[in-house]
Amino acid sequence: MPTFAYTFRDAAGTVRSGTSEAESAETLRRRLQEQGFTVTEVRQVRAQRPGGGWGRVKLSDLAIFCRQFSTMQDAGVSIVRSLDVLGQQTQSPKLRRI
Repeated sequence: MPTFAYTFRDAAGTVRSGTSEAESAETLRRRLQEQGFTVTEVRQVRAQRPGGGWGRVKLSDLAIFCRQFSTMQDAGVSIVRSLDVLGQQTQSPKLRRI
């Protein structure tokens, strides 16, 4: 099913936007209007690539990350703190986004 990006105004006049799957742009437009929104735009967006569109992470970068993560876990560092630190230290932008 195709994915569409939409923009609408709610009852308070606030502009909101998002994405949704629908059979067609017109189907999504009707669905939003039935919920009481004033639709300003509906357009189809390209399907995202598998993996969130980030591309592949190099195996060497992943190996280094896993080794460092394992070392931090063995040292008793919390999972959240380990991920924060490793995210700041990595040179790979693809791995950092994950």
